[in-house]
Amino acid sequence: MTTTLIHLDDEIQILDLYATAFTHSSNANLFHITSCSSVSEFEERLAALKRVDIFIIDLYLGTSADEGLSIVSFCRASFPSSLILVSSNAKDHNLIRSSLQIGADDFIPKDLDTEDMVRLVDNKFQIHSLSRRIAKSQKTMAGTFMQNTSKRIPNIISSAINCVHLFGETGTGKEIIADTFENNLPSNTPFVRVNCGAISHSLVVSEMFGHCKGAFTGAICDKKGLIEAANNGWIFLDEVATLPSDAQSALLRAIDNQKIRRIGSTKDFTVNFRVLSATNEALEDLVTAGKFRKDLWQRLREAEIILPPIRERKNEIPELIQYFCETMRGGPYTLAPTVMEILSAYDWREGNIRELRNCLRSMTEKAVDRLLTPTCIPERIWRSALEKSEGHMPVNQKNNSLPKTTIELSWQDTSHPNFEKLCSILLMQLIRSQHESHGKVSMRSLSRLLGIPKSSLPLKIKRIVEFGLAHKSEIHDLIGNQ
Repeated sequence: MTTTLIHLDDEIQILDLYATAFTHSSNANLFHITSCSSVSEFEERLAALKRVDIFIIDLYLGTSADEGLSIVSFCRASFPSSLILVSSNAKDHNLIRSSLQIGADDFIPKDLDTEDMVRLVDNKFQIHSLSRRIAKSQKTMAGTFMQNTSKRIPNIISSAINCVHLFGETGTGKEIIADTFENNLPSNTPFVRVNCGAISHSLVVSEMFGHCKGAFTGAICDKKGLIEAANNGWIFLDEVATLPSDAQSALLRAIDNQKIRRIGSTKDFTVNFRVLSATNEALEDLVTAGKFRKDLWQRLREAEIILPPIRERKNEIPELIQYFCETMRGGPYTLAPTVMEILSAYDWREGNIRELRNCLRSMTEKAVDRLLTPTCIPERIWRSALEKSEGHMPVNQKNNSLPKTTIELSWQDTSHPNFEKLCSILLMQLIRSQHESHGKVSMRSLSRLLGIPKSSLPLKIKRIVEFGLAHKSEIHDLIGNQ
């Protein structure tokens, strides 16, 4: 897609210099530049454009910066998604700060070399675009992953419901639901998180309800419990199924009466608290097995939020993969076409979304130029996904789902086969094959196809010419620069 850029500057020489630089740069096919020497021309040209990706605005239009700042403010209000760059010969830090405060994204000095200027603008736009994609992906993932749950949470918070229970397999997103609860609470409302499974059984009651000085060996001072810390707010009991029986009894009493008693005390404290509990084990089954109190289970589930496993909502997998690829450390990463198909066919039964995220993270170890190919996929996931995928395919379509390039190699050299020359022959035949199918091959697409850095290709192509496998003119006709 062409990047639309509009440049406003009252110096004709600067306008011509920028227009020439963008037109003749290596990125020329990516930019469409509109040059304006006055505010009236800028407004006229702007009205004719359907979209603007980048603004470059001279702050000093005449003798004052007021009009330049006014244009920046207008552009930010009218084009909230665009990249706005301001420029000036003067290094007035206060003016630059003012322009950033009213909506400019960055400043570029006019005394830059034109090639450096184009590169700088291009880099800033790529970063700007990436930030927007990540923000959009985060929003998309939250909307898809939470489904209608996010709409329920504000209603639950404002209702008379005192206890909410989350149930879902490991990795289905219970922590995200807890985060959403916390984010929807009024400011300064307590939200105390407790991982019940991480507290020793002998200390659970003391941690949750507190104790008085001298209540037991080591109790050297009074200690407020976690429930008391959640007064007038919420307590999130993760892995609630791991609570020992004495803690279950005390928790039930506290929920029913809204009162707690510290260990070693004879007084009850009134505590106004609500409970968000979570578990990956079905409490109903634990009740049947005698491992969890039935009355506490019934109390905790005034409202339930059930998080289905990812294998039951596979339509969300591509969006989740895209989200992780754009937000993982070292990203953004891109996927070879086959990878999405393979990962979408897998059940992720062992860890759901967490397992999917961990898989993608492990794949980055083998990524080349941040491209994730099928060879990056862990072996166990690769085999399982392909076996299941093939099991649902017609016999005549099996083993034909992956894109293939067939190359026949015949060795006609009288000398012994040379490995480097063999590789060069294969590379040249691959280039010709791709050209026949798709037209001129770009260096970028060739790099992705081979899974090697783009910087390594020139030397390999040079070796093709040195071996006499192709003339430079043919290479020029077959391979583009991008």
